Amino acid sequence: MLCSDCHDLHHNVARGDRQLSLGNILWLKENEDGECDTAFLASLRHKKSLKESISEPDQWVFDARRDNGTAGWWVN
Repeated sequence: MLCSDCHDLHHNVARGDRQLSLGNILWLKENEDGECDTAFLASLRHKKSLKESISEPDQWVFDARRDNGTAGWWVN
């Protein structure tokens, strides 16, 4: 799941130096869930592959996750 700010950044507009690409979201998914099956995700849209490769997001994403309480939410 993405917070509303990150969802907006991905779909609508970049804010200054803040951008969130599909590759960044895939990196975060892989980081949370383990292996990310990009072929399966592409097949959900009847595609052979995704348009972007997995890429680590910028530091502001990790800071935002920490500040929003979403980094390691399963840990007390």
